[in-house]
Amino acid sequence: MKFPSKNKIKRKKRLPSARQDNLHLRRSGRYVSPHRKSPNEILGIIVKTLVLPFTIPFLFIEKQIVEPIAHLLDEWDLFRILEKIGFLIAILVFIVEFSDRTEQRIFEAWQVVKDGKGSKSGVVRLAMERLHKEKFTLSGINANKTVLKKIQLNAVDLSDADLSGADLYRANLSNTYLFKTNLKSAILHYANLKSANLKSANLKSADLTEANLSHAKLNGTKLNGTKLSFANLSGADLSGADLNGVNLYSTDLSGAMFWDKKTGREAENITPYRIKAAKNWEKAIYSPEFRKELGLSPEEE
Repeated sequence: MKFPSKNKIKRKKRLPSARQDNLHLRRSGRYVSPHRKSPNEILGIIVKTLVLPFTIPFLFIEKQIVEPIAHLLDEWDLFRILEKIGFLIAILVFIVEFSDRTEQRIFEAWQVVKDGKGSKSGVVRLAMERLHKEKFTLSGINANKTVLKKIQLNAVDLSDADLSGADLYRANLSNTYLFKTNLKSAILHYANLKSANLKSANLKSADLTEANLSHAKLNGTKLNGTKLSFANLSGADLSGADLNGVNLYSTDLSGAMFWDKKTGREAENITPYRIKAAKNWEKAIYSPEFRKELGLSPEEE
């Protein structure tokens, strides 16, 4: 076996090392020493490495929120922004002042009613309507002998109020709560008392001529000497009411209840003579005993 001679063996050239390169560059005068970082630069790198993770959220807020807002402010007219802000402030001031003015109006109206000023001129009527409009309760109010013609007090609480001798001509008191209200000698001619709650109210000697009392609750009401001629009492509950001396001439009694079958309570001091002076008296509800007095068949309702 023959081996190649040493002269024929091709040696691979070795690449110069970095040290040899540097030595060569030094000898040729082209060597430039690498930049060495100063202690301050090294400290800056360390600080950036440690602080950067904590600054990322703030950078995000700055890029996504602060810069867009700043951009919008640059585009918008500053005076227009101030104008809108001023308008909003004016609205808030108006709302606060409006609430104060409302309270002032209620107080003034209440003082008018309480002092009875203008009781003959209708000023109290306007004050009571204002209180009702402001949803202020009129329970226990004192307006006796006051001119309240055509007053609009539908669906209001007038319980325990004193309206004795008041002029309520054509007043609208429909659906009004008049529990234990004093209406003695009050003028209620043509008044609208439809579906009103007059339980235990005092209507002695009141003038309810041609008044609308349909479906009103009059159980336990004092109707002594009350004028109810030509009035509408259809569907009204009169069980337990005192009808001594009441005038029922031409009064509509269709479906009026003078006797409560459930409680057994019956209207007091009623006579066949007064009942028969009314219209549609046969269609009213009476106790079996009183039906006999009226000459009605027990089977009829």
